[in-house]
Amino acid sequence: MAGSPGSPGPAGGPPAADTTWRALARCAVELSSLTGLEEFQTSLVRHARTVFAAAGCGVVVPTPEGTWRLLAAAPLDPRFAGRFPDEPRDSDLPAIRAARDGVRCLLPDRAAAVLDHPRMADVVDLTGRPRWALLPLRAGGSVVGSLALSWEEPGPFDAATATLLDAFAAQCAPTLARLLATREEEAATTGVRRLSTQLQRSSLAVLPERDGLSLAAGYQPVQASADIGGDWYDAFENRSGDLVLVLGDVSGHDERAAAAMSQVRVLLRGVVWGSERAAGEVLHDLDEVLTALEPGTLASVVLAVLHDEGAAGVSVRWASAGHPSPLVRRPDRSVDLLRDGALGGSRDAGAAARAAGAPGTDDEGLLDDRDPILGVDPAVERREHRAHLGAGSALLLYSDGVVETRGEELGAGLARLAGRFAALDLADPAAAARELMAATGGGPGDVRGVEDDRTLLLAVVLGAGARRAADGTGAPGDRRAPAEAVASRTLTLPAEPQSPSRARQVVRRTCTRSGWTGADVDTAVLLTSELVTNAVVHGRSETLLTVRATPEVLRVEVWDDNHRVPELLEQDESALSGRGLHLVQACADDWGVQWPTRAHDVGKGVWFTLHVT
Repeated sequence: MAGSPGSPGPAGGPPAADTTWRALARCAVELSSLTGLEEFQTSLVRHARTVFAAAGCGVVVPTPEGTWRLLAAAPLDPRFAGRFPDEPRDSDLPAIRAARDGVRCLLPDRAAAVLDHPRMADVVDLTGRPRWALLPLRAGGSVVGSLALSWEEPGPFDAATATLLDAFAAQCAPTLARLLATREEEAATTGVRRLSTQLQRSSLAVLPERDGLSLAAGYQPVQASADIGGDWYDAFENRSGDLVLVLGDVSGHDERAAAAMSQVRVLLRGVVWGSERAAGEVLHDLDEVLTALEPGTLASVVLAVLHDEGAAGVSVRWASAGHPSPLVRRPDRSVDLLRDGALGGSRDAGAAARAAGAPGTDDEGLLDDRDPILGVDPAVERREHRAHLGAGSALLLYSDGVVETRGEELGAGLARLAGRFAALDLADPAAAARELMAATGGGPGDVRGVEDDRTLLLAVVLGAGARRAADGTGAPGDRRAPAEAVASRTLTLPAEPQSPSRARQVVRRTCTRSGWTGADVDTAVLLTSELVTNAVVHGRSETLLTVRATPEVLRVEVWDDNHRVPELLEQDESALSGRGLHLVQACADDWGVQWPTRAHDVGKGVWFTLHVT
């Protein structure tokens, strides 16, 4: 009979009973050593074919969302996935009854399957397998899932076959229970990472857009287990309309440091927003509040307030609490520490780097301008520094981790940063920030021993009206951006219905800044809206949107915290949703899915590119 247990082929009868049981014993030994659900499924299929001549074998398991999911070693017909997505907890399909209620169900043919449940007709027709055995998997006194074996030919189940199937299920159950427990532990760890990541993201500001200024930032935590650290940056307008830039570092690299960092950030915003006081006095007030409300918290902070002076550039008022002095780059690419007074003159990058602290210089000279960190002495008087930045200049705030590495003097790290800063192409500040992060430690092959979070905040002074000109919204006669300009934007969007609308605005504006018009912009906006909507609905997390446009090419990336790979399901003309990826595939020049480069990161990114027509 086709499909009988252990059938060796048309020429012979059933194998001896001891042969079948030995095969099951080998299966038990192999299953006990498996460590992942994928290899578990593969092993099940192989042994199901060997012992039972089955065409297929899958496992039904509970999901964290409270539904049931079929795990199959081989890809199923896409139509099957479309008609049988995750089943609800109370589904009455035989495989679900076996997993939920512990009820064995043996279906010898299509008629029996359809009689058991009408939806089994689709199961049989889409798989081409009329004969099914649905077996509960019991371990530790509870049912942990069900086993689904199927055959391409109909046939009855005799008592001997049923006994073998029950034995096979009994061998599979303990391994599945162990792997599901491991999955739950990993999910809990991932949940902690996701929570930590979201907490960190909430403390990394969405950078505002300002006429005459372009902002970019970079952040890299050192703690791989939690993907979180004590660094943060912020950028916002105060009540007077000036731009406030902040970069800080709370001691520690764990969740407690992150919580303290979030508190310091909120306190600083509250103190700064309505204050007309000097930057040093603001930090003094913050120190008093922090010491009173959060005793024992230590933090370094640099605070800069930028006032727009039109075509002349910006004036800067700044103060530091135990934090490295910012770097400034002049239009001639010379780099120096930000000092009091106007920034004039010209030097080459090498001289600037040496002045910033080349190897062999006295590192203490780099610390002279630092007032004490917050949380040590709230009575200390803190100083304010003033400077002026002309059009074409750039200001760089950075954390200790950017310039401090194991076994190296601080001056050497600062000299390296100054040299990299001098050599950067600032036409695309976001790309410049990424290049600085990659060049200052922690990347693949780096042996300098990065031991601290690395954070930087970059402000490029474009001059009055430059952003309006790039957006195409300036008045006649405004200076226009060059045709080869690069426009980019990165922002975090909350998991709420308004986020796709916000994403559409950002993409439209970024495309316009690079000279895109008409249908090209509309296509970019449509595809971005679809991806962000998918991320909000299915990713159920904050979404990181990155847009980079040149006059010829646009690339959009949409990141969320969900690991599941997006699927191109069979299109249903009557459905009200489900067309997003089909639109991307039809309209984009290229698209795909990418994964984080660091193993402890969570989520995925879906990207597409468009070329101007």
